[in-house]
Amino acid sequence: MGARAMTADLTRIRARIQALRAMTTDRGCTPAEALAAATKAAELLAAHGLDEAALETALAEAREVELAGRRTPLDNLWPVVALFADCRCYHSSSSSGGRVIVYFGAPAAVLVAEYVHEVIRRAAGDGLAAYRASADYQRRRLPKTRAAAARAWLTEFVVSVGQQLVLGLWKRKGLDGVSPEDGVARIQAALSPLDDELARRGIALRRKRPLAAGKTAVKDIGRAKAAGAAAGRAVRIDAPLRGAAPAAGLLGEQ
Repeated sequence: MGARAMTADLTRIRARIQALRAMTTDRGCTPAEALAAATKAAELLAAHGLDEAALETALAEAREVELAGRRTPLDNLWPVVALFADCRCYHSSSSSGGRVIVYFGAPAAVLVAEYVHEVIRRAAGDGLAAYRASADYQRRRLPKTRAAAARAWLTEFVVSVGQQLVLGLWKRKGLDGVSPEDGVARIQAALSPLDDELARRGIALRRKRPLAAGKTAVKDIGRAKAAGAAAGRAVRIDAPLRGAAPAAGLLGEQ
């Protein structure tokens, strides 16, 4: 059976299970009818050798998001976005040869990843444009020192936003008080079914090395770094995009 046909079958199975589980006493079914529906749902899963987690994993989606032509410090942040959204991610090329990051996970999870990615991308673009219009940037005359200042701004922006994402993830997962090592181990273990599903589909995760710091030495770069860090702290991951519904509770806030 091809992957597309298998996905269609799994989608029908999930729809049938959801319909059975909707048969509750709250919706007018008798207790006997509700019990029979729940039993049928369990039998349907068992007949296909599935449990709920396996069904969701088998229906995982891959969603491509275009990246800039060249690597930038922002690329170091996308794996954190994936982790935050309960996804995996990997780099690939689009049909036109452009760079893309692929978020892979449950349909709702990849939508969260795409949403957070876009919030961060827009905030970085707007913030960097504002910094380039600032006196601190404009006073630098050489292209290489301006580029180094912009890179320093973006690097600190990435660090600051990354800290927000990790803190939000820790809060949402109830990991307050858990050591970073144990917390990461728990999160990675929960995502291991996605690794297995990627392997089943013949996709190897090849994560790129973090982008190294620039080599241009620039004096008085502190203001650029401070501005980037402040801009990162000001990013509201929960803020809706224009025309989009609010993504309430992404950072663990109720």
